Amino acid sequence: MLFLRKSFHVLHLIFFIGSFSSKASAGTKPMPKEITFESLWYKGSVESAFEQSKKLNKPIFLYWGAVWCPPCNELKTEVFSKPKFRDLIKSVIPVHLNGDTETAQKWGDRLKVSGYPTLLILDSNKQELLRISESLNIDEFEQAFLAATALGKPIKEIINDALTKDVSPQVWQALAYTHWEEMGEDLYDDAQLLEVSINLLEKVPSKLSEIRSVMIGKILRLSAHVSETKGQTPETQALLKQVGQLLPKLIAQVFESEKTIIAARSAILYDAGPILSWSKRQVSPAKLEALYAQWAQAGKVIQTSEEASIDSKLWASYIPLEIFRLNKGTAVDLPQSLVMSIKNAVKQADQEAKTTYERKAVITGAAYLLRKIGAFAEAKILLEKELKTTKTPWYIQSSLSRLAEAQNKPEQALYWSAKARESARGKATKIQWTVNDLLLTIDLQPTNIVKIEKLLKDYYELAFSLNDGFLGRNKLRASKVLRAIKSLPASEKLKGALVNNSKSCKTLNDKNALNCQEHFSSLLGAKQTI
Repeated sequence: MLFLRKSFHVLHLIFFIGSFSSKASAGTKPMPKEITFESLWYKGSVESAFEQSKKLNKPIFLYWGAVWCPPCNELKTEVFSKPKFRDLIKSVIPVHLNGDTETAQKWGDRLKVSGYPTLLILDSNKQELLRISESLNIDEFEQAFLAATALGKPIKEIINDALTKDVSPQVWQALAYTHWEEMGEDLYDDAQLLEVSINLLEKVPSKLSEIRSVMIGKILRLSAHVSETKGQTPETQALLKQVGQLLPKLIAQVFESEKTIIAARSAILYDAGPILSWSKRQVSPAKLEALYAQWAQAGKVIQTSEEASIDSKLWASYIPLEIFRLNKGTAVDLPQSLVMSIKNAVKQADQEAKTTYERKAVITGAAYLLRKIGAFAEAKILLEKELKTTKTPWYIQSSLSRLAEAQNKPEQALYWSAKARESARGKATKIQWTVNDLLLTIDLQPTNIVKIEKLLKDYYELAFSLNDGFLGRNKLRASKVLRAIKSLPASEKLKGALVNNSKSCKTLNDKNALNCQEHFSSLLGAKQTI
């Protein structure tokens, strides 16, 4: 299920009035030191942070992210840069777990996080009190943070409380902003989660309209996702039918006011396509037209709202395109008015995004929107301009690769993909971009076995050089490599290389070794053609 998005510059969290001059009096106080993003976080290891958690009886607040990740950078602008955030984290031990650091993927595996960004609040026993897996603003973060730390309960206990008895508004604040759908099937599978979400919504007090709006967004997103899964049980089909019957009423609640629209903006903006596609099968044509109109109007509300981020306003311009394609299909040319509205939104975002963090959050998304309307030249200009100044060039180069691929220029796509792989920095990042290049080569040049073997060799050398090469996000890369290799024609030379690499699993430790062995067992099993 989901998600697109977002990025920013070394944060200036204290703003000063006035300046020093040579004429300043001797009694003038020195200016306070600037507070940077790096200075916000606990300086020791994650292990020592948990030791401190037990000692001080303070929960851990853990931010898992990467310097290049667009939604991570939106968080840096919308949440981490705010003085309120600095005050909030005084009650916790704040830990920044950069996905490229030595133990990051081990901890990611242990905490069951893989997507950037993820925010966790954990007690000293590593029980989850809160999980947030997408961008939000400082006021929303404050609500979720204060609720989770005040309640001090694992998420499943909070859900059970809400289902079985009357609870305080704090419980609903914690549940609205907690992404328990990202916790995996240890909590609920998708069908169970849909049922739980429907039951929870029935118990949310009507006066908590913004909370209800967020919850409805979850239900709509889940319904669209579950409707696409195979082998649905009769119970699941009944749940989907129930949501479909309630759809007009649910949508009306989401679009009730600017506040409810902003609260549910993630579903409105980033899941409009899947939700509207599913809705198309649930309501009559007349009601569908009304729904399209409401959704488009919600986009306009977001575009003009002072509460919306630059990125949210940008993506609001994409809603009419989603609706047009659902109505007319992909063969019909886009109206010029729609093309110009997206170009204008991109221009505005480009002008408003000034800090490095803001630009990382916005520019690749802006280029994506230009690509979707066929404005390839403008997208290239935007990306190449950004490439001159960015400190994470691989992300821009990957966007240039996808742009070339959309233009049916495979050589250019592979050129930029190789550039991205070469410029990538950081352990997990390097693995990710090596795999990206490998997968694109297999897709565009499946007969170029020499290049494929070279990239595969580079990938396995990287994976075996790390103590977490088959853990966390790195495990996800390994699974992608596995699927891609299985799509290749049989090759004795390739099989021999895989057999040789598989022997290196013995050099690894613990779960990393086990995941490695499973990876190669799947590739080299008796039923495989390689």
